[in-house]
Amino acid sequence: MTLVEIFLTVIGISFYALRAAYTQAQRHSSVVKFNNPDDDVKIMICSSRSAATSFNAQQACSDMDILEWPWNLSTVDQMVGMLWRVGQTREVNVRILSVDHSHDQVLQDRATKKVLAQLASQATASDEVEGETNNADKLER
Repeated sequence: MTLVEIFLTVIGISFYALRAAYTQAQRHSSVVKFNNPDDDVKIMICSSRSAATSFNAQQACSDMDILEWPWNLSTVDQMVGMLWRVGQTREVNVRILSVDHSHDQVLQDRATKKVLAQLASQATASDEVEGETNNADKLER
């Protein structure tokens, strides 16, 4: 059990778990139960690796809290993709929790800089934005 699972158990909150060590049948069972609208359990605990693979949650869920930053941004995209799919009728909310001055913040900073660089390279806007002529300077701020 993870610390989050221990904490939820101690305070009496029910949850389902999805682990990489689970068999396909165990994974399927957890997902089916979680997606059942009549089920009272509203929390699914899973690692970023488990959450990013073949898991549809948009039927039962529109909120995600990311407690551990994965090593790459594409994993975050895949995790969010579990909720933000065709058929999702609610607004999707994703919160990424981190501690100041932690390794997770360093990873988030690197990922943000990488995404900003990718966005800047794909930009098709004119060179002049709000009277300034250097878009790269705006991204650095």
